[in-house]
Amino acid sequence: MPAHAAAEQPAPQVASSPGSATARGARKPTTTTADASSATVVPQPLRNDRLGDSLRATVQRRAAPAPLLQREVRIDGGKQRVKEHRYQPGGSREGWGSRFKVIDLLTDSVKRVFESESEMVLFAHDMTDYIGDVVTKTAGTFWYRLPEYELTVLGEQHSNPEGHVDDVLKAFGTSRFMQEPFNAATPLAAASDVDFTGTNKRLGEINAVLATGLTVDPAFDPSLENIVIKALTGASIFRNEFLAGKPKTMKPADQDIWKARPTVDDWSYGERCALYLSMALHLAEDIARKDYGKAKKGDTQLVSSSRALKAYFEKHEKDLRGVMEAKDSDDLIGIYELTAPDNFKILPVLKQFTLLFHEYAAQYVRQLGKESHNKKLESEGKWLSAHREATLGQLSPAREEIMWERVKYAARNGYLIVGMGDAHRQNLESRLDAEGIAHARIDADLKKQQADILADWVP
Repeated sequence: MPAHAAAEQPAPQVASSPGSATARGARKPTTTTADASSATVVPQPLRNDRLGDSLRATVQRRAAPAPLLQREVRIDGGKQRVKEHRYQPGGSREGWGSRFKVIDLLTDSVKRVFESESEMVLFAHDMTDYIGDVVTKTAGTFWYRLPEYELTVLGEQHSNPEGHVDDVLKAFGTSRFMQEPFNAATPLAAASDVDFTGTNKRLGEINAVLATGLTVDPAFDPSLENIVIKALTGASIFRNEFLAGKPKTMKPADQDIWKARPTVDDWSYGERCALYLSMALHLAEDIARKDYGKAKKGDTQLVSSSRALKAYFEKHEKDLRGVMEAKDSDDLIGIYELTAPDNFKILPVLKQFTLLFHEYAAQYVRQLGKESHNKKLESEGKWLSAHREATLGQLSPAREEIMWERVKYAARNGYLIVGMGDAHRQNLESRLDAEGIAHARIDADLKKQQADILADWVP
């Protein structure tokens, strides 16, 4: 009850103390002596009837400290508070907000800075997709903002507990994104007349899992990479790293690198190898369905390599399909568990498959470069054809040419975020700068924006 209303009731006689009703201007208690300098307060018992109950409740309310708002919402760069009284109980905007209640934004511990009170209201009503509370696994929650109508490339350390791209996408609820884990069969050009229905079906299943908790809109294709090149990374890692590590005699500590991931939210080198090798098998299955006819003199290198891959897949279809289907049915399994049955009996068959797939993928990359007039991509395809020992790092230039073409597309077509491994972002840095495309490493940028807010915050 407000103090001015309580004054109309007989005042209870209580000792004055900091924070008490008296200290806040309520009627002073009477004393038992005329000598005020030595007076003591004699508490009087409250009445034992309904009026007494009301007086007792009044004392309790007025003696307890009033709850203080943390007032953790600002505008004008953190210098000005919003008009909070509007959103309090009884205010003209009490209860405003659908995704968030404005009153909750005002009283929780996250320091947020809006460009205006109107923006705050839009955010509360889930009508923004470029600002939000980024919740990380270990570093806390960060208020984060990106330019609403410009593209930003965010680099990440995959599954970094201090902040990664998925954390931002979930915080913003934006569909305007591309991201490295999302792949497509033909992001640049067809390259070969193959019906990749089976591959695209499997990609759709994978992408559906990746999209859990994210906002996806058909108007914004989230695919950043070409699945042929990504499948080539799986095939190359299998042959040049996993096989080279001699799985049959591999030490337990080394086995752990190649084994399953604990959950779909975790990352495992062995699981990624298994996944993208299985996608190479899906691509080969679709290629095997195409009738290439008899070999002829005018065949391109892409057609010749496709024909060889088709023949091998058909010859070993049962074994290869077994590996493919085993991975399709297990989102967690890694390459170690996938190939271990029967004392790794499948390894020689997979090794030869990856050699044939390498040549196909190299020629595919080369053809993509020709069709998209990307000389760098065409050159990378030619180099890969001559280097079957290519490491993951040596495959990056071809992957990054595809990424670069997609980044440019995103910048032209209203995307907000392109997410990729930070090593790729750094490799593209000079081109991003030249095109005026903003970019940052996400965990560092979260901390930077937090520091900027704290520097301008007015208590």
